[in-house]
Amino acid sequence: MHAGSVPSDLTILISAEGGIHMVADSDWPLESLRQFHGSTAAYRVRPLEDKVRVEGRAGSQSCVFETEKPTTAARFLLNSVPTYQLATLMLPRAA
Repeated sequence: MHAGSVPSDLTILISAEGGIHMVADSDWPLESLRQFHGSTAAYRVRPLEDKVRVEGRAGSQSCVFETEKPTTAARFLLNSVPTYQLATLMLPRAA
């Protein structure tokens, strides 16, 4: 992988025994891939330009998670312009 390139999709299949099988760049639908391999659960991690998407399938259950990529989140969190105001507490001087 070269700097700046987009990584490929990764599918993670989990067997009933807990075994893990990973498949890169599969164009099969996630449920079809799960059934073909006899897996109890399947997850597809898809890096997009500005976020990461994870789709999960286990039988009739499914879920989708999306999050910003770490570099995007870091830019937001480490913004050079503070989005907060500092307050100082003045304590009385001891006599």
